[in-house]
Amino acid sequence: MAIISSKVFGVKLVDITNDKKSRNDESVAKFEISIKFGDDVPLSNTATTKPVLKQKLQGMLPVAPAPVNALAPAPDYTLDPSISTETLPRKILRIIQSYGKNEPDPSGSLWLGMNKFDPIVQKHVADGEPIRMVLPAFPWKSVNKVDKVLGKLPDFGEELALARLNQLCNDIGEIYEHGAEVTITSDGLVYSDLVGIEDEEVFEYGAALREMAVQKGFTNIRFTRIMDLLGLNDKATVSKSEYLSLVDECRKQLMERYLPAGFDARDELLQNQDANSTYCGYIIFLTKDLQYNTKISTDNAGEEVKRPVSGQEYRRRVKRVALDMITRGKAFAAVIESQMPNYVRLSIHRSTGLTKLSFPLIPQEDSFSKTPWHTCVLVTASGQFRTEHAVDLREKHELVYKNGRPYFFREKCAIRRGEALGEVEQSILSCHC
Repeated sequence: MAIISSKVFGVKLVDITNDKKSRNDESVAKFEISIKFGDDVPLSNTATTKPVLKQKLQGMLPVAPAPVNALAPAPDYTLDPSISTETLPRKILRIIQSYGKNEPDPSGSLWLGMNKFDPIVQKHVADGEPIRMVLPAFPWKSVNKVDKVLGKLPDFGEELALARLNQLCNDIGEIYEHGAEVTITSDGLVYSDLVGIEDEEVFEYGAALREMAVQKGFTNIRFTRIMDLLGLNDKATVSKSEYLSLVDECRKQLMERYLPAGFDARDELLQNQDANSTYCGYIIFLTKDLQYNTKISTDNAGEEVKRPVSGQEYRRRVKRVALDMITRGKAFAAVIESQMPNYVRLSIHRSTGLTKLSFPLIPQEDSFSKTPWHTCVLVTASGQFRTEHAVDLREKHELVYKNGRPYFFREKCAIRRGEALGEVEQSILSCHC
């Protein structure tokens, strides 16, 4: 067994292969990786590794870390002379901003929405309350489970994403005694019927995500469902049967109560740059996903054997679904704004940053960030976390399991079968992951 960890961001690697037969099976790598906060396992290089781990999680460094001897200390927001004269609320917003990546300035040095959220943070500070943020996200795993993802349930991608959100709150807690919290409002039911995801699958994904947050000790993460926002449920926990009984009413009330009168998705795309960016993102992932939704990809005009639709018709149907998602997204954004007005709004979509902060869940060096529910994670030999589609990783990379389920891919050279314990520890430590 090898354990690597730090107080800021640690990786624990546990060899869970117990029998000789499994150990000799090169086709399956059975290791458990978990992220922990609060542990302090004294290891050589731990002190120099901490800043990289924290900054990498935050997204302030490139994905590929610098050599250990070239590492700079982790940022100290209380001592930075460039912000030392700012108010506490503005310092807090600077920390939130440092996690973002908005379109006008991908470096994060400009956030057009800072003035919008300044009064909200000021009120939290004046009232002595946690800084509250909200993120609509984590719907379900992609319907394309052949090419894109490893299964129906959360895996290492979601674990890294939750860890980054939790670390944002920890960073705020370093300068503000009341800390911060992020509420995840799942948008799964908003779109699931449009793309062909069963309602039960939405529930099971959400339940597993909540369990993951508890097991990993991500105490700054909160969850709320659409039925909670609509006032259809006031229970902290809800059973699957209760959840399923509310699904149709949720969608009905969402559109009736919160879609602006006369809303037209096409007009929205012409007038709203953020909506247009979101629509373009929808087109990209729907083109791959909807081929596995036979209601979209085939002509189901009564024949027993369904025929694939033409390429032109398929593209037309994809655009129709994307427009429907823009329409429902407008209503979903309205209910969040109505029920959670005093929250700093985060988003997993590209945006100008005027009304929200675009927040990469797993920062990538060469792109904004693919969401973990549309990808899987590749852990490279150098310690990078790459978000890729499963079809692009299966042949050349090693699949790692956790609790009997596929969890992430790893470069085969990252940990070689038969290495001594000390070599395994050094291999992971050198990855800065």
